[in-house]
Amino acid sequence: MNSIYNLQFDYIQSNGNYLILSQKEGLKRSDLTELQVKMLQNNQIPGLLLMEIEEVDLICRLRYNLIAKKPLTSLLNGRPLKKNEFFQLILNVVNILNDSKLYMLSEQSYLLNFDYIFCGRELNDIYLIYLPLKDLEHKPSIASELKNLILKLSVPSNSSEEKAIAELLALVNEQYFSIPTFRQQLITLIKEQNQDSVLARIPDIKLSNQQGNKRLTASKGRLKPLTSRQKTYLFAASILLSAVIWRYYQDYPSEATLYISLGLTLLVADIDLVLLKVWRPNKAAKEKIHPDKPHISPVTPLESSVGLNKNHYQLLPGNTMILSSNDETVYLDRELAATSEQPIMAKAILIVKRGEATEKITIDRTSFIIGRNSLQVAYVENTRGMSREHFEIKSLISGFMLRDLGSKNGTRLNAQAITPHKLYPLKDGDIIRAAKVEYLFMAE
Repeated sequence: MNSIYNLQFDYIQSNGNYLILSQKEGLKRSDLTELQVKMLQNNQIPGLLLMEIEEVDLICRLRYNLIAKKPLTSLLNGRPLKKNEFFQLILNVVNILNDSKLYMLSEQSYLLNFDYIFCGRELNDIYLIYLPLKDLEHKPSIASELKNLILKLSVPSNSSEEKAIAELLALVNEQYFSIPTFRQQLITLIKEQNQDSVLARIPDIKLSNQQGNKRLTASKGRLKPLTSRQKTYLFAASILLSAVIWRYYQDYPSEATLYISLGLTLLVADIDLVLLKVWRPNKAAKEKIHPDKPHISPVTPLESSVGLNKNHYQLLPGNTMILSSNDETVYLDRELAATSEQPIMAKAILIVKRGEATEKITIDRTSFIIGRNSLQVAYVENTRGMSREHFEIKSLISGFMLRDLGSKNGTRLNAQAITPHKLYPLKDGDIIRAAKVEYLFMAE
């Protein structure tokens, strides 16, 4: 079980793959923000993992659904991001944060830790974890997490890319930081870097606040279907009203009351039809939007421009600094992003017996994936029952770790089935079984 920000995370496999969040001292219902919990449970919010609450003896656990999801780390497979991929990923994350206000969620409650970002089959399909907790005092600010994420993902290959990353980091200033402003500045920076194709690949992007307001208005115009429980209540109320109407007719039978009863019954039926198909009161909090007025948080002059001069970098405490006259950027923050779980290159091999022959597989990268997909894996294994990306061996400072990548037939470590996406320590002499193949792990 991994611990982060005084929260405990663990992976389980029970009718699907799930990530479980809990606390050592026990998580109680009173620790949760009820409004945010209802928002997460009653809405399929784009970019967020589906969340459920397990409660036993007044102790709660948050369960996040990982079906058809995989960690971002396994999709990258240890390779550096290309320039367009980097900007696309950061913009995807920022768009999810920017849309949080539509669901009355707090930006600070998103978890932007690199190891807990998930995706579908493509980088464009990103999913974040939302923490609906009242007390998050151990969690860094969203600006700090976003800054560390940028440092983690950015591997500039030339001076031009280094300068772009430096400008991006300079925008993540905790004292004056706001997501809407950062998003607009990020889009401007993407255009300056001639990466307009990044904007085109994100269909949900709002290039202006006016377009965002139109999308919000359109979403309010669509009537959400009633749940089964709501339909039951509606029909029960209609039957009760109709019974009262016709009971009145039985008590006072006449031609006039007959017509009145028929009319009232038809009126009840019309109300049912309107509530089901046409219109109903909206209980959600309504936000007054002015089409001609940008809907962003107030900003100070320091956040209003992407064109930054050298003096600006000197003013940022511990941020990126330009130290030479030719605009070469020196990163001083990367060591701050390092943890005991940082990748490190170490030597190890896998030994496989195939009939009379023995094959030796050298683990030559920090993230070594085995599977059938020749475009994504480090070693192609076409044995029947092997998934496209079956399992991964990670080389970390703390040692070698094994992780099943949500394979269909699972992975075993020393004959014991392991939970998908969970890291298991590897030691010399361990046997990994995937499909019908056994790999003997040998650390050098």
